[in-house]
Amino acid sequence: MFRYLKKHVSRYAEEVAEVLAPTLRTPQEEFKFYWTTVSDLLTNKATGVSDADGERDDDDDADEADKVFAYLERMLDMLLKEEDEIDGMGPCMEFMLQSGVLKQLVHCGQFKWPTGIMGHVLNFFGGLLADIKQTPMIPDKHVYGPLKNLMLVHVATPGLVDQNQEASIAFLVALCDKLGQFPAYADFFIQTKQDAPDVFLPAAILQSLLLSEDEAIAVSARDCLRVVLQMGSPTVDAIVIQSGMESAFIVQHFVRLYAALPPHFDGDEIQVHTMEWSESEYDGWKRFSSAKHASTPDDARAFFEFMDWLHFCDDVMESCSDKLAAHLVGDIVSRFFVTQLVPMLTQQSEEVAYATTCYLTACVTQISSPVFLRGVASFLLGPPSQTQADSPTISPTESEASEKVCGLLVQRCDDISDELSAATLHLFSRLLHKRDQSIIDALVLKHAASNAPPPVAALRRAMHAMADRFTAEMPDNLRTDEDDISYKEHFIDAQKSVLESRRLGLLINANSSGASPDTGNMAETDDTGPNFDDDDDAEEGGGEGPASPTQTVDAFDLDGTPVEIDNPCPSPFLQVLARKLRQLPNQPHSLNLLITANYAALLEFPSPVLQSVMLTRSEHSLFAAFSAVCQELRSKSARIDNVEARLQEEREKLATLLQAETLHQMSKSLQAMIVLEEFSKEVAARLIVQCNEILLDT
Repeated sequence: MFRYLKKHVSRYAEEVAEVLAPTLRTPQEEFKFYWTTVSDLLTNKATGVSDADGERDDDDDADEADKVFAYLERMLDMLLKEEDEIDGMGPCMEFMLQSGVLKQLVHCGQFKWPTGIMGHVLNFFGGLLADIKQTPMIPDKHVYGPLKNLMLVHVATPGLVDQNQEASIAFLVALCDKLGQFPAYADFFIQTKQDAPDVFLPAAILQSLLLSEDEAIAVSARDCLRVVLQMGSPTVDAIVIQSGMESAFIVQHFVRLYAALPPHFDGDEIQVHTMEWSESEYDGWKRFSSAKHASTPDDARAFFEFMDWLHFCDDVMESCSDKLAAHLVGDIVSRFFVTQLVPMLTQQSEEVAYATTCYLTACVTQISSPVFLRGVASFLLGPPSQTQADSPTISPTESEASEKVCGLLVQRCDDISDELSAATLHLFSRLLHKRDQSIIDALVLKHAASNAPPPVAALRRAMHAMADRFTAEMPDNLRTDEDDISYKEHFIDAQKSVLESRRLGLLINANSSGASPDTGNMAETDDTGPNFDDDDDAEEGGGEGPASPTQTVDAFDLDGTPVEIDNPCPSPFLQVLARKLRQLPNQPHSLNLLITANYAALLEFPSPVLQSVMLTRSEHSLFAAFSAVCQELRSKSARIDNVEARLQEEREKLATLLQAETLHQMSKSLQAMIVLEEFSKEVAARLIVQCNEILLDT
């Protein structure tokens, strides 16, 4: 009875002392009192020292554990309050640093009592790093030393991070935020050994947290990984490249997420979900922590999660060093794309090949990092003839696999299945719209007879002459727009037309503003058309020839004399495109639009060598295929009664039903005539735009 009363009287006296402490002690004395109490409790418990009467019970342990946790929280609150009230280092902060409080705290965090003490130690360090702004803490040896020891304890103790996941990730988020602001501090946390590779301790602790089943923790861990990879520290980059742990996790996560994708996802659904993913309110890779996505269907959610991870990696590649980006992309290409996707693409199953092609198209559409794009392009198309400095290294085995993939994809552009053919053409269209030189080199220019640009004057004459030929080749009785075929009207009519006209409108607007057109977004354009210098004689002369879009064209001979550019290019891709263009009257409307979209992207690319290839009048050239299909349509139109009226009616139906996805129900021949009419105007317009750009460049 006496011991019971003594214990409770003593506890009551301590509580009274704590209440009166603010009036009896200075802040520094109070801070010191809290730390001394915490240190004594932890040390006595660890060494087995008991109280004077030699008896303890569970209530005593629970009360003392609560006191330890409460005092640590009060110490942190006092440091934060001190910073708000005092400029620079205050007395509590000075006592903590000079007395080695942090060092002793790391040592106490390894004790087994009280349960969860390491979590509170991590919270204390994390709070200091996150909330102390004025004092540059990390460079102080009394701070970075304990921080490094704290991480070494976690690396050396299996399961310690998993036991304190929430506290560990909060600590790492605060530390990585500091390292992101001051990358030079990263060198403090590199563990070097003579007989082992160097280790960057924050990255080593992240490994288990990245795989956490708690989505919030896993997302925060990826944020930390992003900081590590984008830090820009040459030493850290070298460690990441040497260890390979980070790239291994990135590849493994790609594999896991791709395995969760539905194997027979419809291509149209993938395109819709890609647009939804791109246009939604997007907050980095944290989007799925939001409750508003809880009702997303499983298939769509799996696709969104894969695209989120792709965006994460793309963002990392765009901001990290070129050397690290090339290493990461090389691993992703060799261990994910080659290992996982090549078997999918080469399967005999049309459904699997179709879904894989659609997924690849979604990936290409969203990638913006040049290094990442070139790595994926090298997988799909093979290495270009001239490798750029920041391109990832491709092994002979990977090069052989990519050549096989490219040949297979080109063949599938003319597959017996219109659905698979359309999916493959869409993939090539997305690649070409990236406007990357390595893609053009790998797909077309490495097959060209000459990679030397033609003389500027000859190229401009040839472009004007070819524009004339395209507008003249289309039969007049198959035109559904105004009879005036001046270049000015070609621009304006094509800009207003229904069929794929927005590609041309974006090109015109971008060139008039000096911006680089992004034809993939299909933005709306105004109806005013481009601003040309009118040639009154050509406009009013009626049949004198096409009006000049600029006054400089008058210096060239455009009287119909052939101007030839001879640069044959037996590119398998150009050959299959020409073959598909010749089949225009016998193909679905959606497939025809994809064929012309690929040609449009090629004509848009600002390369004199490519332009010389496109202007060549060989068997597989664009103009030869265009002329052949015009002749076939002219013959078909002669067998159609009242063809002009039916074309107008078909055009109105196309405009009405374009969004209803019922184009396949309409007459293929009439649709092909309308597509060819719009395509002829688009080709002429693009040639003139490129011709004027050549003039500006010179």
